[in-house]
Amino acid sequence: MKDLVVGQEVLLFGVGFLDGKVVSVVPSIAVQTNEIGLLQFDEDGRETDACRYIRLGGVLHGPGPEWEPWEIVATTPEESTARRRTHDLLNLEALISNVLTQLETEDVEFAKTHARLALEVVNSMHH
Repeated sequence: MKDLVVGQEVLLFGVGFLDGKVVSVVPSIAVQTNEIGLLQFDEDGRETDACRYIRLGGVLHGPGPEWEPWEIVATTPEESTARRRTHDLLNLEALISNVLTQLETEDVEFAKTHARLALEVVNSMHH
């Protein structure tokens, strides 16, 4: 994360992906997002506990993934595309597995729902 510069676009991962823009690199890395606002990161690209404390309303631990820290996972457009594509493929694999399991248990309607979601993932990968 030492090569980040103000104005650079980055990809964050936490509960899904977020696009952000670096607005500060000293004393810590600050990234502005449209969805959450300003996030602070340490030198390893992990959201600081102080930032999480504010974002989560004064509590650092909870029952779901939204309690986990955001991380900077890509710093170039090529890395961002590769990360998103890998994530889409993993989702697609899980959806297909669910469809097969549901067909084996004869839960056809649920299988159809997951099949439609799988098609949405495939279609999104073409764009």
